[in-house]
Amino acid sequence: MQYRLLIIILLLCASVSNSVAQSRSNLTELLNTFSKERNITISFSPTLTNGVYPKNSSLQGEIAVVLKRLLADSPLEYKQMNATTYYIFKSDKPVEKPAVAPKPKPQPQPQPVAEASKGPDLHWSVKTNALIDLTTTVNVGVELGLYEQWSVQLMAYVNPWKFGNNHFNLYMVQPEARYWFNNNLGGQFVGLHVNAGYFDLSRLSYTGNFLGKNFTPIKGGGIGVGVDYGYKWNLKQQWYIEAAVGLGYSAFFGAEQRVGHYVGVTKLACSISYTFK
Repeated sequence: MQYRLLIIILLLCASVSNSVAQSRSNLTELLNTFSKERNITISFSPTLTNGVYPKNSSLQGEIAVVLKRLLADSPLEYKQMNATTYYIFKSDKPVEKPAVAPKPKPQPQPQPVAEASKGPDLHWSVKTNALIDLTTTVNVGVELGLYEQWSVQLMAYVNPWKFGNNHFNLYMVQPEARYWFNNNLGGQFVGLHVNAGYFDLSRLSYTGNFLGKNFTPIKGGGIGVGVDYGYKWNLKQQWYIEAAVGLGYSAFFGAEQRVGHYVGVTKLACSISYTFK
C-alpha cells in the first residue's frame, strides 16, 4: 500500500512540474513579481518589456544586481529615482566609434602566462524527500552546485524505529552527480546515482509476490546504480520543490550468502529544498 501511495504522489509532482516548465516569464511578469517581493516601485512600459525574455530570470540578490541581470542583452536600462522607486527606459545613447590611435611601434612580445582556472560557482542546498518521509524513514540531503550546469548530491536514509513485531530497518546513502539543462541549476536535469546500505526486513509479516517476484523478508546489504530524470522549480525566494524518478540495477546480499538481483525503479523523489546562495 505504501508503494502505491508513493507512486501516486510522484505522478502528482510530475504533472505540476510539467505545467510549470511550460510557462516562461517575460520581462513584464518578472518585474511585476520582483517589485511585489521586494516591496518597491518599478515604472516601465509593457510595450518595451513584453517582448523581452531574459536568459537568466533569477530574482535572488541585491536589487541593483537583479535589475542589471534582467536587462542584460536588451536595449533597456534602469535608473533609481529614490530609495524605493526605479524607472526602466530604452537607451538612446549613440554608439561611439573608437578613436583611431597611431600605429604603435613594434614591441617585444611577452611570454604567455597561463590563465588562472576559473573557480567553481559554489552554492549549496539542504533537502528532504517527502515520499520517503511517509515511510517513517528520516532522510536528509546536501547538494553542492559546481561549474554552471553541474552539481553533486548526497542523500542519507535512516529508519531505526521498531513498531511492535512488524517493522523494517534501513540505513542507506545515495550519492549522485547531476547535469542541468539550464545554467542556474533549475528546471530539467539528468543524474547518475549509486545506492549502498544495510536493511532488515526479517520482522515484516508480508510474504508473497512483490513486483512480479517472490518476496521473503530477510536482512542484509545492498548496492546498486541507476540513472534518473527530474525537474526542479521555485516555490518562493530560496525554497524549491523537486520531482525525480530513476531506473537501474541493484544487488542484495542476504543471509547464507544468498544474492538477489533487481532491475527497476531505484529512485523515487518529491523533495523540498532550501538553497543558500
